[in-house]
Amino acid sequence: MRSRDLTRTAFVGACLAVGLFFRVFYNYDDVFGGPLVRFAENDPWFHMRLVDHLVHHFPHRLTYDPYLIVHGQNVETAPLFDLIVAAIALAAGGGSNPAIVERVAAFVPALFGALTVIPAYGLASLLFSRRAGFFAAALAATLPGEFLMRTKLGFVDHHAAEILFSACALFFLVRAVESLRWQHAVMAGVCLGLYLLSWQGGALMVFALIAGGAMFMAIEGFAGRSSAAVVDTMITTLAIAAVMIAPLVPARTSYPFVYLHLAALGGGAVIIGLMGAATSAAARSPARGSWIMAGAMASVAALAVAGLALRPDLGVAIQGQLGRLKGFTGYRVDEATPLTAFSFAAPIIPLREFGPSVLLALAGAWSVVRSVFGGGRPGRALLLGVFAVAVVASIGQVRFNYYLAIPIAVLAGSVCDRLMTRAGTHAETALLALLVVVFVPNAYLAPLRLRLAPGPSDQWVASLDWLRKNSPEPFGRDIYQESYAGFSEANRHPALRMGYGVAAWWNRGYWIARIAHRAPIANATQAGTQRVAEIFLAEGDAESTAALSRYRSRYVIVDDAMPALAAPGPGAPIIYGVIPDSLGRLGRDAKNYYEMYDEPHGDGTVGRRLLYYPAYYRTLGVRLQAFGTGRIQPANVPVVVYREQRGGNKMIEEIKSFASEDAAAEFIRTSTRPARIVGLDPFTTCVSLEPLDHVRPIYGLPPEVDPEGVQIFELVNWRPPSS
Repeated sequence: MRSRDLTRTAFVGACLAVGLFFRVFYNYDDVFGGPLVRFAENDPWFHMRLVDHLVHHFPHRLTYDPYLIVHGQNVETAPLFDLIVAAIALAAGGGSNPAIVERVAAFVPALFGALTVIPAYGLASLLFSRRAGFFAAALAATLPGEFLMRTKLGFVDHHAAEILFSACALFFLVRAVESLRWQHAVMAGVCLGLYLLSWQGGALMVFALIAGGAMFMAIEGFAGRSSAAVVDTMITTLAIAAVMIAPLVPARTSYPFVYLHLAALGGGAVIIGLMGAATSAAARSPARGSWIMAGAMASVAALAVAGLALRPDLGVAIQGQLGRLKGFTGYRVDEATPLTAFSFAAPIIPLREFGPSVLLALAGAWSVVRSVFGGGRPGRALLLGVFAVAVVASIGQVRFNYYLAIPIAVLAGSVCDRLMTRAGTHAETALLALLVVVFVPNAYLAPLRLRLAPGPSDQWVASLDWLRKNSPEPFGRDIYQESYAGFSEANRHPALRMGYGVAAWWNRGYWIARIAHRAPIANATQAGTQRVAEIFLAEGDAESTAALSRYRSRYVIVDDAMPALAAPGPGAPIIYGVIPDSLGRLGRDAKNYYEMYDEPHGDGTVGRRLLYYPAYYRTLGVRLQAFGTGRIQPANVPVVVYREQRGGNKMIEEIKSFASEDAAAEFIRTSTRPARIVGLDPFTTCVSLEPLDHVRPIYGLPPEVDPEGVQIFELVNWRPPSS
């Protein structure tokens, strides 16, 4: 091996090792330090449920699962990532040893994330220089943010496969259009196919590649240059990807996304072919080139409109995919929140996600724009297209920042290379400055990000393990590892007729399914969230019992995330908790349950204080989490006297305390100033609470004994529904 090749291999290998270290070291104790392997966040538990089942039925992955939600749910996610994890686990001897399956699965995303340094190096070295590739590989190994978090140890989710396969597809396609070699086009198609088999929303990447290719062709055509040589390369890539996902067509009811993928690939091939033909015509007739290109672009738009008119279902599917970019704002789903919801911190988020390298990447993007318009670099146009689409996607939902990681590493690497070149004889000083300014912040930010979303607490693990061992099988017998072939939401498993569910907020649903082997009422798809919200906001014994019975909830689990609490925010505090989220889900006015008041301080300043109304304490969620099921009498009854201010805010004038609700009500009746009964904190009721005769505690301790505890309650005399 030549010295040059040895240096490259050693450096990229070192970057891979560093990337793997970052992803494993900081989370190792969190993942492997408890009684079971603690996977991250929510969705990894869903994928582990699929992997568990795959190990018993390989290669047939679940397409329907009665344990995902109380009425059963179709599994419509792309299958490849789960198949890869299960195959590696089986090869490692996990067929008869669940512990091996869990350990293998925990390491797969970290390995995939570390491997992305290879396409990052390849892209930068191909488009810019070998030294730019070294910088890009080092950045890909150390970038913080969503990219690092979603490829860390224990984050067993398809995002790791998305990032790796999309980066490889981009690398090989760039290499193909730059070299015009069909072998690279085939490899690009294979990687794109693997990507599309890993994520049901993969049309996003197809669109990005087509956008980059079409942009390059439009620029070339308007300049009177032909880009026909690129057409065959891109169409070959799209065709190979289509062939790879075509086997899913017979199972389209289980994988409905396959039609959109094929439509994106076919439509992309038509667009590329049309634009390529137009550039050839424009090159032959430069005087009419602008008109030819404008006509081609109009034809593309007309074909798109005609296609949607002929296949309205395709338009519905596209709207569904675009909905992924809109984000959730009605209630708290952190990863799906649009960037605009963080308007006060929007300039900070890119720095938090990518460190100072994002600033270098912006400079690099501007340089690439100039070079693309200069002509002749289709690979750079593809990179720019992916970068632009990823930016738009990230604005819609902050989680899509992980698609920006490789483009930012490549673009920032190119700027680092230029700075080193300009430094001349001071290159060593420039390198040291880059290490301090770019890489040291990454090393600081990465551990902070990696410690987020650790998964269920020890209390949750213990409570769900207890529930699995101390509650009856939800469907009369254990069917957790049975085959559900032939069943679906339209043809439900017969055992579901007798089944019960467990009410907990949606982000606990997959924990319940995999750890407790019980069916939740809601899960992270947001299915059932309205039902759980109705349960948690039910008031009194009769309404609570009716809600629990209506939604087949035999058990209710509550924890310290239940109460409405206030945290500092931009200009005004942010109110968070399961109760506020439940109100948002049902569209109820939170001011019927709690309200933020202005409160004057002794130093002349005015603060904000959250006060709670009687309806808040009567909700089943608050009642169970803070007070249990017995009769509760308030020690005293606070009354706030306030005045209305311009803009609708209320200013506290004084807070009085009364021995009884009757005395408080009499004061309010006779007061000449506005006043109402309030609670001063979420754990001290201001009104009497009648006992809940049909709900009983079966596990856990109240918050005054265990502030972070998990409590389980059971509906008394629960009976399976008649149908």
